[in-house]
Amino acid sequence: MSGNSLQPNISSKQVENYEINLPPIELQNQFANIVKQIDKQKFEIQKSLEETQKLQESFMNQYF
Repeated sequence: MSGNSLQPNISSKQVENYEINLPPIELQNQFANIVKQIDKQKFEIQKSLEETQKLQESFMNQYF
């Protein structure tokens, strides 16, 4: 580390030699599919909540 710096200096050679472990592509694809399903479910739930809110507002207007 240099004098006042709290971040150590990293050389490009150290970065080049750094090994990054990745899961197998099948596992990556499985994870991506799960994320897509969750996103779809979140969209459907949001849509359902909006419809429920509209119904509630309609009932409130009707009865009050």
